[in-house]
Amino acid sequence: MNSLVKRSVVLVLVTASVLGGVYISRPSGTKKPSLEKWEKVYSFAIDWEEISNTPIRWSDIGQEEKSFLTDLQRRSFLYFWEKADQVTGLVYDRASNPDISSIAATGFGLSAICVAEANGWISKDEAYQRVLRILKNFDPDKPSVEGKNGFFYHFVNARTGRRAWMSEISSIDTAILIAGALHAGQHFKGTEIESLASRIYKAVQWDWMLLNNGLLSMGWTPEGGFLSPASGYSEYILAYILALGSPTHSIPPKSWDTWTSTFSWYSHDGRRFLTPGGRTMLAYLYQFPACWIDFRNIHDGKANYWLEGVAALKANRLFCLEESRVNRWPAVWGWTACDGINGYLGFRNTFDGTVAPSAVAAAIPFIPENAILDLMRMYWEYSEKIWGEYGFVNAFNPSQNWFDNDYIGIDQGNTVLMLEAFKSGSVWKEFMSIPYIINALRKAGFVEGFHHDSGGFVKDWIVIGPFGLGEAEAFNSDFVGETSLLFYKSGERIAGREWVEHHAPYGDPVSRFIDFCQILGPYEETGAYAFTVIYSPSKKTVELRVGSDDSVKVWINGKLVHSNRVARAAAPDQDIIPDIRLEEGTNTILVKVCNKAGGWGFYLRILEKK
Repeated sequence: MNSLVKRSVVLVLVTASVLGGVYISRPSGTKKPSLEKWEKVYSFAIDWEEISNTPIRWSDIGQEEKSFLTDLQRRSFLYFWEKADQVTGLVYDRASNPDISSIAATGFGLSAICVAEANGWISKDEAYQRVLRILKNFDPDKPSVEGKNGFFYHFVNARTGRRAWMSEISSIDTAILIAGALHAGQHFKGTEIESLASRIYKAVQWDWMLLNNGLLSMGWTPEGGFLSPASGYSEYILAYILALGSPTHSIPPKSWDTWTSTFSWYSHDGRRFLTPGGRTMLAYLYQFPACWIDFRNIHDGKANYWLEGVAALKANRLFCLEESRVNRWPAVWGWTACDGINGYLGFRNTFDGTVAPSAVAAAIPFIPENAILDLMRMYWEYSEKIWGEYGFVNAFNPSQNWFDNDYIGIDQGNTVLMLEAFKSGSVWKEFMSIPYIINALRKAGFVEGFHHDSGGFVKDWIVIGPFGLGEAEAFNSDFVGETSLLFYKSGERIAGREWVEHHAPYGDPVSRFIDFCQILGPYEETGAYAFTVIYSPSKKTVELRVGSDDSVKVWINGKLVHSNRVARAAAPDQDIIPDIRLEEGTNTILVKVCNKAGGWGFYLRILEKK
């Protein structure tokens, strides 16, 4: 059988308009999606590889870009090689203070040393001896670094390992240390390093750090006990995964659901993405966990966390550039936790024009088409003030004429590891092959690929438009070859328009509405298409449910199965289309929506009889 015959295509065309110049961004329908007793969600996968556009890879960029990024990565690594205690090997928190080590910087350093060895910057024996020396400070049988129940203080004396300042026993900083240790163990598999890293991990009593509400605490101090819980999306995803995977002190799988139930999504310029709350799109929240965990092709039913990072970093870039335009600041971006003119700018600081080059460097695997050139422009314009022996300084604010002269370990590590992710993916490959991590991801419910959400709603599409001069023309005309069985591809152009990717978070009910006004813009009296490819494990008769604002047509495998010219606000399940035949294998869906006024978009889900 011809492969095209086996494929089902869904195409949706939506037309939209604006009344009086007022754009209504959300559907006004109040009907809630529900299931009859005889119905259930049909289980299928999105065959995303068929329609996605491969992002820029290391092999695609020029020699000038490769040389620049390699030099930056090597300089950033040298921080860990040179800014560490000569006896213990513990990495300094920042270059300007050789007395204090950060256990998170040390965790980044463990992986950075492995990366350096793989790139030939140091010998295998040099890397092995340094990693082993560092890990021996955390040996559960005789630790020299101070801690409690397998966790360690955030900041310690680099020589003695004793608690520095009044720092906390930190769950996330211990998690970063453990991630680096486990990765080093896998890199030097079958050696003392692997066995020691495993023992350090097994000694961490994650269940002790679990609060009564089912969430991990952010830490503990002898003066005040446990700190507040780690709720909402953040870099703590790394801690939760390590806590689930522990073979000795794991937290229950329901803790993952408890944590993800606290998630909230924020929308900026049509992109919805996870944040800890509100407009908190700091880059490190998405980059630090991805230094080790390859989230690109997996999800847990709540989100594809890689795509959350892509959306958040695109929004970070756009927000910074918008603020620069409004405030007449130089056009730079990279909002994250970093140094500022009056001290450290952490999680709760508002954006004041201070940016960290490391945030842009570590964004390269997520958004290479923007981040590579932006980082090089940053270098070309400010290199005399922000470039040194360890690469970029931690931060700068050109609008305040302030340029840092310091380097911070965790941000140097972020640069080294995310650039390696872009170059070779070697850290991902090694870390994701660790049995503890495989088990943790299984417990959290991660599966490979792209799927529908819990209600059967399709959220992964490519979208193109607008088309037509008026709702009637848009509804009645064919702009893309609606019955041709073509496989459209992200990035391809038709009549001057381009297919663009749209991914909505699985756990966010609001984003079940595919909002063309947000994706394409608030055009009036026009239409647009959405296209996806789904994989059905067998031949199946299913029920298609659609809601639209306004008129809608749907094609399955090039066959028109639904047409409804109507003016309405969208709600789920407004139109029920029974007896839709899916072929075994890939199937295409094309949707066209044409709008008279107000919002512009659609819902689509697939159900079957029990």
